[in-house]
Amino acid sequence: MKGTVMVIRARSARQKSALLLNFLMQLKM
Repeated sequence: MKGTVMVIRARSARQKSALLLNFLMQLKM
């Protein structure tokens, strides 16, 4: 159970960072 929770958290964090990167790239355009 703990392993899956950690994976889900890592995935959500990765998605958030990806969204932030996309947002910054759009601001630069």
